[in-house]
Amino acid sequence: MTYTVHFDARHLDGRDWVFTGAALLMIVIGLGLVLWRKPLQMGAFFPFLFFGISVTIGLLVGFGTWFGKQTGLPNKLRLGQCAVVEDVVTDFRPMPPEGGTESFRAGGQRFEYAAEASSSMSGFSEPGVLSEGLAVRIHHVDGAISRLEIDHD
Repeated sequence: MTYTVHFDARHLDGRDWVFTGAALLMIVIGLGLVLWRKPLQMGAFFPFLFFGISVTIGLLVGFGTWFGKQTGLPNKLRLGQCAVVEDVVTDFRPMPPEGGTESFRAGGQRFEYAAEASSSMSGFSEPGVLSEGLAVRIHHVDGAISRLEIDHD
């Protein structure tokens, strides 16, 4: 069988840093307000409050992003901590038109996901890709798909 990679959680790594970048921008703006408060004729309360909140949010977002990288699917895939299932999709249940979840079985394991943006914690979540009888190789952690390969032969 010749598999084609359809989803790989390692490609999600870059998206998480957008929030950290936004938090760093807020810190820089807050620092600018603190340093330029006199020329801008501002009181001391708002610039220091804005800077303090920005630093707090920046630390929380930065730590959360780092922690997610250590415990998320991309890292587990890199470290080989994923179970691998190679089988044919059975018991496929497509997502209903009104929304909800799509599910299937492969290798004795049930996989279920909703139409949400894939993340480094939830993994693959793209409805309409799989169908009954399709040969797949899936790397997963407790049912969260970290890598999906599909045989298109």
